[in-house]
Amino acid sequence: MKTLLSLFIVLIFTLAISAQDRTYSYGNKGYSQSLPKVAIVPFESNLYLSDINKEIGNRTGLNLQEIENTFRDGIMQTIINLGSDSYNFIDPTEIEEEDLHRIIGGIYSCISYDYVQVIPLDKVDKTNAQKLLEKLKKKEAPSQQNRGVYLEDGEIREWYDKKERFMDAKVHNQEKFDKIIIENELDFILCINELDIKVMRDVNRDVGQIWPRRVKIHFTIFDKNGNKTFGSAVYNNYDGNQKDIYSIIRKNFRVPCAQIVAKIETTNVSVEKSLRHQERTKKDKTEIVKTKNTNTSGKTDDDF
Repeated sequence: MKTLLSLFIVLIFTLAISAQDRTYSYGNKGYSQSLPKVAIVPFESNLYLSDINKEIGNRTGLNLQEIENTFRDGIMQTIINLGSDSYNFIDPTEIEEEDLHRIIGGIYSCISYDYVQVIPLDKVDKTNAQKLLEKLKKKEAPSQQNRGVYLEDGEIREWYDKKERFMDAKVHNQEKFDKIIIENELDFILCINELDIKVMRDVNRDVGQIWPRRVKIHFTIFDKNGNKTFGSAVYNNYDGNQKDIYSIIRKNFRVPCAQIVAKIETTNVSVEKSLRHQERTKKDKTEIVKTKNTNTSGKTDDDF
């Protein structure tokens, strides 16, 4: 328990200062009260696994904690930038420290993690993610249009097999979790559970080869009722010659983050359909009761 508390204190502190340098950022968007509200819960320090810390440190002079903070903030800002037209995101780097402890800290205290098999995103999510990337590209200034992501044959590629696993979040204190959602009027909670950056070494290739790197972001989405709607991992490969951390974020976080935003949209549509169905069912039942009462009104015992 002391270890978890220490990790949380360190994370809260680093979140409060991590937004000081956003060289990779595309700018913050305006806030609209009418959009669904999403809280982003970033990965904890012990759930950052990377093979490239040394090469980034040699290139940028950043220490391990600064590298981790920059990647953490990079994921959140990329998601916010991609989804800001459709959602109000609670950005942990922008809110007051009291709210950071109350909302993000409160959610941390309600969840734990399981390492489970990856669930592939469906075709709709990939298509929506591609549309999101294209839409964003049209809005960018000419100087940013060449900062796009690497796609294979114009399609988002994923790497799944029966051995592929991801870190999934689960709620162990549902009462407190639901209370946080209600008090903050949240429509969704997006947990970024883990970030892995792996060097894809191939033992069958020549020694000295510059191997590609693979970004893997583990995530879980909860709805306004506190139910888990989806959890999985999203990926992106990039050239091993890229050593600058800000360039890595700009060029390679968009594909996986667009897929996450697209999955929130799919979930949102499903929730809205479910609510409409419930309303229709409730209305139909009310009409049946009214009709029955009308048919039986004014009748005496002799009528039956």
